Amino acid sequence: MNYHHYDYSNPTSQRILQEFEHRHASVFEQAKTRWNVRTREFLREIIRVRLLDSGPELYGGKAAPIPVAISLRPDNNGQFLRLVDAYYPRLDFLEFIRMRAFLDAAAPVQPDFQHPEAPTEAFAATLDYARQVAGRFQLEEVISTLFTQMFQEGNDVFGSYLLRDSRIELYYVPLLVFATLRQIDPAALYAVVLAHELAHAYTHVGRDIDGRYWQGFAHADLYVAEGLAQYYTERFVQHYPELEPAYRTLLAAQSGPYLAHLAWHPRYDHETVRRTLIETRRHPQPLSLPEFEAHLVRTQRGSTVPVAQTI
Repeated sequence: MNYHHYDYSNPTSQRILQEFEHRHASVFEQAKTRWNVRTREFLREIIRVRLLDSGPELYGGKAAPIPVAISLRPDNNGQFLRLVDAYYPRLDFLEFIRMRAFLDAAAPVQPDFQHPEAPTEAFAATLDYARQVAGRFQLEEVISTLFTQMFQEGNDVFGSYLLRDSRIELYYVPLLVFATLRQIDPAALYAVVLAHELAHAYTHVGRDIDGRYWQGFAHADLYVAEGLAQYYTERFVQHYPELEPAYRTLLAAQSGPYLAHLAWHPRYDHETVRRTLIETRRHPQPLSLPEFEAHLVRTQRGSTVPVAQTI
């Protein structure tokens, strides 16, 4: 899809698409260079799986690497860009945030402009303009419309793990819009989303010690699959506190299956979640969220009864 052939109305969308290569691309490329390898190493160790395609010789002989390519695209088939145009066709998000910040900064000094020699007319005109821009919409409403509701419906907003060929796409327009609205580092947000999508890859095609992977991943309960990706993303972020603000800010905008993991930690330790994941991957039928969480309880208690015999 050639995004430059479409006439998007929103000025922020237009600006990002036009300026991405010379203004933003290097930021994301540097973030990928910094976080890709260390994220993979972390997931490999905590889940104890490898992106190596082989059987019994996995830990003793040669094995073919499973490539999980990462690409950066403007959007997921234009769904976010169309949503922005449908609700906010003329809203410049950067100007919106700047005018809100200006009003916050101006509030304490407004009494000083009552002095006869103060440039009250210019100041008043600037205030009026800022109020017009910032007062058209509520920030939380914008966040909910563009992000929270899409997460609730299970849409891939910032990135996708494409399971057919085990590759990852990250979407820079929604990443940059969200980073602007919430005033967070886009590189940190990229790292958090990358960790989430790589967690999907490792839970899906990562080979365990027996060479097995999650053959039923395509039919997995969305709350289980997304919950696991979020769980391991949170574990990763705990090792890198600099990513915490981006993760927490993103989490506050998410909903539905992206919050399932909050019931698991710190109630269950890492090994309990890992063992439950491995057993879930081996089960011939997909487990619902209640079934998965029931197995978490049994694993925590030390039960050795296989999943297939307990549901």
